Amino acid sequence: MIETENNSKLLLSMKIGFTDPSTDNQINNKFFNGVVPIATKTNLKDEDKTQVISLVTILSMKLASLWEIKEQYKKELEDLKTELKKSPKGGNDNLHHYSIQSSSLLGWLDVYLVQIKSILDHLVKIPSPIFGYNRWNLATFGEKGLKVKKAFQNLPGEYKERTKDYYEKIFETQGWIHDAIDMRDRLNHGVKGGLDLRIFEIRYDENSGKFIEPMWSNEQSIEEALDIVFDSILKTSSIFCGLILSLKLPSTHTVVCDPNMTPICQATTIVQLKAHLEAKGIYSHGFT
Repeated sequence: MIETENNSKLLLSMKIGFTDPSTDNQINNKFFNGVVPIATKTNLKDEDKTQVISLVTILSMKLASLWEIKEQYKKELEDLKTELKKSPKGGNDNLHHYSIQSSSLLGWLDVYLVQIKSILDHLVKIPSPIFGYNRWNLATFGEKGLKVKKAFQNLPGEYKERTKDYYEKIFETQGWIHDAIDMRDRLNHGVKGGLDLRIFEIRYDENSGKFIEPMWSNEQSIEEALDIVFDSILKTSSIFCGLILSLKLPSTHTVVCDPNMTPICQATTIVQLKAHLEAKGIYSHGFT
């Protein structure tokens, strides 16, 4: 059970409960350890803070699962490459091309894509304790995000103005979301004729010493895409949570999000932010 007597106990409880498998603890350092401190600084009721942090913890665990699936795909790919190199030559000594049709790679990609959709479905539940469940009750990401866009448009006036460009800033620039959901629908549900399963063939040309492996697009292998998508969903989750929680911070505080920072989103006082910007020669009449 999450303790809410004070922030230190709450943070300690959550840190003990979540193990990060990613390289350099990316999920903890970039996402969890940024979003949770922001939540503790909000003026939400204790039970709502507890709910937010529970949702963030589940989201972190699902991100950890996504990481592990990605690494399993990579391991399977390397094992297949090793197997191909050991394959016996055919009767024609000039024919040094070997291939394997891999159902395992198909399976890991399928699970990866399903987990992405699940993460997005969990992500859009974060605003419910902030706006109220009667104002934000999304069950899924829905229609490749259109349901989220409509939910922002239907917020009451006290939030609508402040969040008017949130959807565009956070989701509309993320082309990978549409690509991943489209690929999931093709592979998992057979939409639009499904995927051509020949893309899961691994080939090795001994003459050139090169492999031809499954491709996400004409320019990018699936292996490369899995890393990029993981990094993107980590940033998107951080920024979405950070901006939503910023709506419940006291007037003395704000949230700064930068994909190059660790954590990506951080709570800071207006005074500290003003001093930081002025140190860089940036001045704004928006600070008082």
